[in-house]
Amino acid sequence: MSEGIFVTLPDQVQVTYKGRVFNVLDEGMGGRDPEVLDALAGSGYPDIGTTIPTPEPSDQGEKSEPVVRPKHICPGFDGEPYSATCGTFEKALVCPEGPTHFYKVIPHFCKKPGCPICKGAWAARATDRALSLIMGLILALKVTFRPRHVVFSPPGITHPEDPVQACRDVLEAFGKVVDHVFLSGLQALALVVHPYRFRKGMREEARREMKAEAFKGNPYEYVLSRRDWGRYLYLSPHIHAITLGAFIPSDQFERETGWIYRNLGIRKSVPGTIYYLLTHTWVKDNPKALRYWKAFSTRNLGCTKTVEEVTKKCPVCQEEVRVVGRDEDFQDLHNAPRYWARVEIRTYWVRYHGPDRPGQHLLGGPLGPPGGLHAP
Repeated sequence: MSEGIFVTLPDQVQVTYKGRVFNVLDEGMGGRDPEVLDALAGSGYPDIGTTIPTPEPSDQGEKSEPVVRPKHICPGFDGEPYSATCGTFEKALVCPEGPTHFYKVIPHFCKKPGCPICKGAWAARATDRALSLIMGLILALKVTFRPRHVVFSPPGITHPEDPVQACRDVLEAFGKVVDHVFLSGLQALALVVHPYRFRKGMREEARREMKAEAFKGNPYEYVLSRRDWGRYLYLSPHIHAITLGAFIPSDQFERETGWIYRNLGIRKSVPGTIYYLLTHTWVKDNPKALRYWKAFSTRNLGCTKTVEEVTKKCPVCQEEVRVVGRDEDFQDLHNAPRYWARVEIRTYWVRYHGPDRPGQHLLGGPLGPPGGLHAP
């Protein structure tokens, strides 16, 4: 096995940069000039100088196929829509008195995180669930705590050649030090793992390019939509968390665990923060992009769900809105079916674990059943 970016001959590595082709001898991948290094940095690899195995040419003397540029592991990683109908017209909501009163198109979304078209719908849906759980706990406990945004960074990373395994290792390592977090008074944690960080100065460059292209979104969304995303980002798995409770001093936490945390403070918009975090979190081969620990976990927080079907009314004339499908045509919109929305109502309650857990407190309140807010 030889190593390289695009291997065209057993002893050469070919890199295209700004329309020019560089061929360098594959001798430990060393001795490259700065332009070649720049090309490698923009080729989508996690870091400059990272190499991957490439099959040797066959015995018949044929050249090996170029190595496929590795994809990122964030939302939209597949690069292609899951379905030809993703993002296309599915149905429309319209006032029976005419579209001048009310008209809204509802596209089809597969809601899969890997789909580059539907990743936003997936993030919005996950944000709704997370916000319901976080605010449900706060209301159930009748506390005035406001969620804080905290970043936890490990002392180092493993498997730099495998971003998915590197994220798994960081999550596992955090599980071993999380007791220090909870012993400090932190009682609830909703976390995501972010695989990448911006290279120095590249966030500002991305913002300038976003402005020039009138791109709507955050810098991570913009960069991850580009083929040369590796020029902007490097592999550095870390954890972002929405938290409730107190912390031990950061220097003490670092001495005891080796980890560093940064408290970004109270969030002005909790749903906005959650959605932002989900736009560039680790989702490939990760069934739980958003994890809930301690008081947020289902072991400590119960949920009862009820579903209601309600109609939507036109904001102008208060008529019930009609729904028109892809291939439907009505001469009179009053004959179209009414639109019924399924509304899921979630009621949360803190589980009572009984007297066998003396001294256990949750956000300053005992884990008992005061006033019927907790299940008996």
